[in-house]
Amino acid sequence: MEAGAVRKEAAPGSPALRRAVLLLAVVLCGAAVMEVEILGARVVGPWFGVSLFVWTSLITVTLLSLALGYWLGGRAADAGGTLDRLGVLVAAAGGAVLAVPLLRGPVLKVSSGAGIRVGALLAAAALFGPALTLLGTVTPFAAKLLLQDLREAGRTVGKLSALSTLGSFAGTVATGFWIIPAFHVDTIAAGSAFVLLALAGGCLAVSLRRPALLALPLPALLLLHAPPLAKVTLPSGTTAEVICRRGSFYGQISIVDYRFGAAHTREMLIDGVIQGGVDMTSGESVYPYPYALEQAALASVPGARTALVVGLGPASVPARLARYGLRGTVVEIDPEVVELSTAYFGFAPDSFAVVVGDGRRFLAATSERFDLVLLDAFSAENEPSHLFTQEAFRAVSRVLSPGGALVINLSGPLPGVPGDGRLLDSVHRTLGTVFPETEVYHEAPEQGAVALNYTLVGKSHGRPEVSGTPARPFLPVHPMASADLEGFLSRRYWPAAGAGQVYTDAWAPVEFHGAATKLLWRRALLATTPAEILLN
Repeated sequence: MEAGAVRKEAAPGSPALRRAVLLLAVVLCGAAVMEVEILGARVVGPWFGVSLFVWTSLITVTLLSLALGYWLGGRAADAGGTLDRLGVLVAAAGGAVLAVPLLRGPVLKVSSGAGIRVGALLAAAALFGPALTLLGTVTPFAAKLLLQDLREAGRTVGKLSALSTLGSFAGTVATGFWIIPAFHVDTIAAGSAFVLLALAGGCLAVSLRRPALLALPLPALLLLHAPPLAKVTLPSGTTAEVICRRGSFYGQISIVDYRFGAAHTREMLIDGVIQGGVDMTSGESVYPYPYALEQAALASVPGARTALVVGLGPASVPARLARYGLRGTVVEIDPEVVELSTAYFGFAPDSFAVVVGDGRRFLAATSERFDLVLLDAFSAENEPSHLFTQEAFRAVSRVLSPGGALVINLSGPLPGVPGDGRLLDSVHRTLGTVFPETEVYHEAPEQGAVALNYTLVGKSHGRPEVSGTPARPFLPVHPMASADLEGFLSRRYWPAAGAGQVYTDAWAPVEFHGAATKLLWRRALLATTPAEILLN
């Protein structure tokens, strides 16, 4: 009697404590699943791109890993489910997450040898498969430990599934809205590992009555800091240095300086893809696309006075238009891009008001009219599909002055080279359903180029309000871009009759149609950009 009484007092409230720990484990591991999946896009994205096949790889790995984890967790629980064994599984999951910052560089480099699509799948499986499988074991394991009466099996399993899903909901919202924009991916991985190891330590401490096990997560603190900004010297002697790294809702933004002697250029990268670059001495773009847009625009509407620019990047396009005396509005969806363009590229919006928001929403809401609308919007290497539909082009036509023009920057395959030109042809065909006159120009292909920027123009009906204004002479072009622009307005692309399909809001596979070109682009990027820059 006495001994029994002592044992009863030795663990007062322990069943309730164990139950609370188990329920907490289900919630936190459900949150960790979604955090790991979203984190995967930010780890794999700068290397392989944030595209349809990358997300497909991540979702595939997540589902297969969880399925395997559910099965293994159920078998392990039936073989001898205890709270301390659950703690070991959670600790292993935390260790697997903690390994991501250490392994992401080598894994991404090795897996790229299998190509973009297979490489993305292999990298996702190697980096996140083990952690997701182990996290999947938690719910069936907890169900076994909590189930005391078969008559309550449905209620117990339903409650745990609901708690796990609520945890996943919380993890998704917290990761997407706050954690990803605020921290480097390595810091997020280390922080997630710290939480999982703390949970594992709690399980083990409660089960084994050893409080010292609560110190289990402390090693994760060593990796909580973000890695230093990369600085490398290229074989040519050029120094490449990341001077700013910023996460946002829309991608990882890097500002990279290249220096060789007195030469100094600066680029903006989003998820590893160059959005533009300028010569820091002259402030002019070293890439041809801003000049192509301005020449096509001013040739179409010579007396243009106002412009709407959708997509900011390093602000080369509005900066050039302002030098011609144009004024207007820039719409940019990412506030971080606006801030970094101002801080690092000297964007001073005297002539152009800046609106942070989605271009399509702005088109629907504005009462302003513009002589020109320039569409230069990309999400890393991909064009946002909702800006390239028939309905989107109609929205543009409503804000154009009579005789105004829509000018589009679009990527596509090399002219005359076998490739998939469905995106280019479909955007052109869609443009033609709204605008009575259309043109397609392209730059001169550089040696070794795998893709080109095309400039599409759609002119609206009516006599231009600015008719009679003499054409402006084009401003000088930076020497690094001049060869690409030589004879630009005489280089036309003529789609075959009936080529392409009309994009609508109900059907616009923009990313799928452009995938072949984007794969070539991403392969070239991996071959020419220092790995340290992409990984950083």
